[in-house]
Amino acid sequence: MYMKFSHYIKIEKRRVKTYGIAVISANGIEFRKDVSTDGKALKQLVKRMNRDKIDIVHLDDILDDFYTEHF
Repeated sequence: MYMKFSHYIKIEKRRVKTYGIAVISANGIEFRKDVSTDGKALKQLVKRMNRDKIDIVHLDDILDDFYTEHF
């Protein structure tokens, strides 16, 4: 199961809210921090990944595609 989470980072003395993905599996929890500053887009990605039951082995490729589409 994939979940979106948020936290703040400091960039040039400014607090910036970033979003990441937590992956909960039988092997534990893995995190991908600072994936995006666009919470809505990441929420939609997480929703699709859960709906399609994407295996974690594909996560990094999916994130590469996400970066290409959004940046």
